[in-house]
Amino acid sequence: MSQRFVSQLVFLALLVVTFGGLARASGTRVSAFPGANGLIAFNSAGAVYVVKPDGSGLKSIAQTNSSDYSTGVSWSRDGRQVAFSAYRGTDPDIYVVNADGTHQHQLTFSRGVDVDPSWSPDGQHIAFETNRNGNVDIYSMDSHGKHVTPLTNGAQNEQDPTWSPDGTKIAYTDEPVGGTLREIWVMNGDGSGKRQLTSAPNFSENPNWSPDGTHLVFDSDRIVKGDLDLYSMAADGSSVKRLTSSPALDALPAYSPDGKQIVFVSDRVQKDSRRLFVMPVTGGKPGQVIAGDQPEFQMVPDWQRIRTGVLDKPARPPGALLARAGVTSTVDPLYDLDDAWSVPMTAGVTYRVNLSPSHGCAGVALYGPGVRTFTVARPLMSESCGGYFTYTPGPNKSGTYTVRVTAQASTDAIVSYRLQAAPAGPDDQGPGVPLADGETRTGSVTGRGVDVVDLYRFQILHPSVVRVGLASGAALSLTLTSLSGSQLAATQAGTDLVKTFGAGTYLATVKAPGHVAGSYRLSLLVRAVTKTTLTVGTARHVTIPVGQSVALTTATSPAPTGGRVAIRLDYDDPLSGWVFRKLWEVAPQASVTFTPPSVGTWRVIASFRGTRSSNPSRSEYTTVVVT
Repeated sequence: MSQRFVSQLVFLALLVVTFGGLARASGTRVSAFPGANGLIAFNSAGAVYVVKPDGSGLKSIAQTNSSDYSTGVSWSRDGRQVAFSAYRGTDPDIYVVNADGTHQHQLTFSRGVDVDPSWSPDGQHIAFETNRNGNVDIYSMDSHGKHVTPLTNGAQNEQDPTWSPDGTKIAYTDEPVGGTLREIWVMNGDGSGKRQLTSAPNFSENPNWSPDGTHLVFDSDRIVKGDLDLYSMAADGSSVKRLTSSPALDALPAYSPDGKQIVFVSDRVQKDSRRLFVMPVTGGKPGQVIAGDQPEFQMVPDWQRIRTGVLDKPARPPGALLARAGVTSTVDPLYDLDDAWSVPMTAGVTYRVNLSPSHGCAGVALYGPGVRTFTVARPLMSESCGGYFTYTPGPNKSGTYTVRVTAQASTDAIVSYRLQAAPAGPDDQGPGVPLADGETRTGSVTGRGVDVVDLYRFQILHPSVVRVGLASGAALSLTLTSLSGSQLAATQAGTDLVKTFGAGTYLATVKAPGHVAGSYRLSLLVRAVTKTTLTVGTARHVTIPVGQSVALTTATSPAPTGGRVAIRLDYDDPLSGWVFRKLWEVAPQASVTFTPPSVGTWRVIASFRGTRSSNPSRSEYTTVVVT
């Protein structure tokens, strides 16, 4: 792989002649499920192809825009997507595309060469190799292209990453910069614990794990330099066995998902060509996958895993009784499409229902009494990917209701879920429990159970500035709504909501999203919006002769309990402009007497300082002209 990073032009020229430096991204293997052999994906002629193991169904699903035939492909754990590398600008980046060629999207956007993706067995990460920081190193990112992390940073080139079936290790090829030796190493999934597995002359490269994680297959020219053959070894590097001994080049091997065969690339049909072959895992006579010469240069294969199983019978209402404490189970879009659970409900009583899925999406729907089949019945309530809702049976609607959990066809393989239903308490439904001004309430919510939300109500008698604070160590949400349910403001725990409301009743909802759970403290502070006025006698602006006194009267409404009002006096100096002269501190609704000491223009303003229950305010300026 190193030639690609030394010189793209040199690499492309050498690629047609030799396998030296070719890298492959191994397929995803999941030991949790038995695997059946699906499609084989590979690179060829600037495109990604898929084909059935018998050579039929050949189809191009993505363009790589590159004559570099070894940019790598890797199947996702559920066999629904393929990660690959393609040129869209000056250098290649990592992309993902559905197995049918739809919904292609880009994951990396670096200025380096990002190639050879390898999908982790849990579907959460993709390892790849890149030269973005100089040498070729192995990086990891999540399956959305975020949280890119280097796993190697040595002085040599590390390439050809391949995840172990249990997701704990990554095997790879290590090559000293400028050297003619390559060896296979293994490290933990976080980049720690690096350990050498092979020690032989020339090249040992392109490792690929067996589905049970006990062996690795790789290519090597340890016997005759330049003559690559296939080898297998135990996962600890012992028990090395030669699988092919053809004078042709045999390289880039990948196990079949059932562990019985190996697909690889060879020029044994025609020199300087590259064709896909399949042989037994123990060695033996290979068979060519695709008859004929097209597509040319078939490279870097990876084998799709298909989960096997027995299709369960469809669920039928009303289903097994759902325990008050809830139930934990699974649904599967391939073999266990749905589950049904019965819940007795009483008319006029509100019930909470919450479905919390893991590792994918599962839908939840509520059906009324008497439903005998889901085929034609319409649900009373539903959520497409888990969720929480409440339901209250109407008059004469007491009976046994059915909660149906369904696997979504677009989700990952097996989805585990937790389902719970229970009667709602006062804090689970409107109008909620009362929250008084100045009060702090404590509680807890969980997205994994039925106590997903806590609802509080508070009343405002006058237009007020309202501060609602939610303190929690968990990522809980806080939403303020009107009594009719219209959302007015929202935030996360740790950030107070401050908003001005008119008189009325309002609701504060604390919610645990997703799988979040935690305790909290909810506090409320209401400060009435005040208005302060200042008059001179009964007017705002007066003209008086020298020596006459005036009364400066303040008024704050709504009338606060306590607090102070500051009355500031300024004089209009002909040379300096407005300058401060005096400050009075008085109670709200109080007056002071002012006798101007000289002719000129004076201005006065009153500022209410505010209290715990009343917001600050200030008046407009009042003027006194003295002649």
